[in-house]
Amino acid sequence: MFRPVILSLLILLAASGAQAEYPERPIRVISPFAAGGGADLQARLMAAAMAAQLGQPVVVENRTGAGGNIGTALVAAAEADGYTLLATTPATAINETLYARPGYSIARDFRGVSPWATSPMTFVVNPRLPVTTLRELVDYIRAHPGEVTYASGGSGLITHVGQELLKYQERLDMVHVPYRGQGPAITDLIAGQVQMSLDSPISSLGFIRGGQLRSLAITSRERSAILPEVPTVVEAGFPDLVATVWYGLAAPARTPPSIIARVNAAVASAQALPTTREALARSGAEASVSGSAEYDRFMHSEVVRWGKVIRAAAIRVE
Repeated sequence: MFRPVILSLLILLAASGAQAEYPERPIRVISPFAAGGGADLQARLMAAAMAAQLGQPVVVENRTGAGGNIGTALVAAAEADGYTLLATTPATAINETLYARPGYSIARDFRGVSPWATSPMTFVVNPRLPVTTLRELVDYIRAHPGEVTYASGGSGLITHVGQELLKYQERLDMVHVPYRGQGPAITDLIAGQVQMSLDSPISSLGFIRGGQLRSLAITSRERSAILPEVPTVVEAGFPDLVATVWYGLAAPARTPPSIIARVNAAVASAQALPTTREALARSGAEASVSGSAEYDRFMHSEVVRWGKVIRAAAIRVE
């Protein structure tokens, strides 16, 4: 008569034991962007650091297409067992509004696991533009409506919507010029074909030091170690322009909380290592540490924030 009870207890013990042993096999981190870019670099740094903490290989797979939506939707539909995770970036939040059918919803399909790192951006202009501060740039654009062109690496990317945020908040009349990548955008900015852009400090550093570009402000709350002489947007009087490039991990929505906590703890332990922080510094980023619930709330807030800007700018990708 006790056999059903004993059998149930054995099943429960086996299940709890299996869960406690996570991970028992390699973990996939889906990077929805091409190999070699900034997002892919951070995904691979994160994966290597996680593997050392979890005792299992963590393999990055690039599943590109539709601005990152293909890889993101793949993870949304994956089994919620902790063995398929998503490398998140601002595009994860931006695309939800940018695309008519992104194939996923952060609130419905994902749970934040852990942040990894953040990297600021910098407003850069061609030195021939007669401005030396962000305030002067705003005043110049107001005095020359419709004349100032701003370049980005493509419509809907953070280098685009970050400048749309300035345009939206300051009610500016300026013209967007999208490029197929940030490299060509900066090349034309240096040549004077466009007047301003938003770029990574580490990417623009050589041009800034060489006098080919002028950096007006850093988009983080704290000054950048790469460009310590450049004021932040907060110091420049534009606190609502704080907008960093962020990287982290998300999991399918029904992933057990114990697994999410395990991965979050592994990432946090890796971030505390000097070798990790040195690798991040070389990439122009710094560690970003928080609990999984806090990261989940952050991703949701980014959907709301960029959604307002995208709708105001009437940016849409079918």
